[in-house]
Amino acid sequence: MKFNKQLLSLMMITMAVGLFLAGCGKSQPSQSKAATRVVTTSAGKVKVPTKPTRIVTNVYTGDVLSLGGHVVGATSTDLASPYLTKQQTQHIKNLGLTLKPEAVLKLKPDLIVTSNESDVKALKKIAPVVYVAYGTTGDINQTATKFGQILNRQKQAKAWNQKFSREAKQQASRLKAAGINPLNTTVGMYDMQNGKLFVDGSTWGRGGQALTTGLGFKLPNRIQKN
Repeated sequence: MKFNKQLLSLMMITMAVGLFLAGCGKSQPSQSKAATRVVTTSAGKVKVPTKPTRIVTNVYTGDVLSLGGHVVGATSTDLASPYLTKQQTQHIKNLGLTLKPEAVLKLKPDLIVTSNESDVKALKKIAPVVYVAYGTTGDINQTATKFGQILNRQKQAKAWNQKFSREAKQQASRLKAAGINPLNTTVGMYDMQNGKLFVDGSTWGRGGQALTTGLGFKLPNRIQKN
């Protein structure tokens, strides 16, 4: 009788351990899935880290940094932006004019964000590549929301948009006090490149977003039509 009780106890312990291990085995796949998520890009859907920690960028460095993303490498054009502080860029590797695979590989990124479609094929074996075609993200608020989704930093994107809206209203009020009402004023943005004159729209840099989406200036009708 004593032997049977010991055997029964041993069997119960074995079953309990087996159930525990089975439970652990089932939880592992869900943990693995939680480490990645799928985002929609200009090249289709891409599986990216849920919380990327080492990001390489081309063109979108400012957008990533504004939401608190950790950029480890960027192009020289991005890093030359007067809107980025030395504190923001001091630990970012200058990769030159393009994202060369050898240089990117050394940085061991877990996410690459680029405006060049060719980077997808060249870099996808190094890390997930999010291709965002230039000019497709909408206005400045939509852009922040877009990158909030890509980086899984939606709260930061919402906070950034709210801050931008508050500061834009403050500056628009200052202009009105000085006799300039942005809502009744048109503005044009032009630049010279290699002897050619270019007209910039509201979403193509050169301060267009700040002037139109932010302060409320209007583009001349002829520029709007083009």
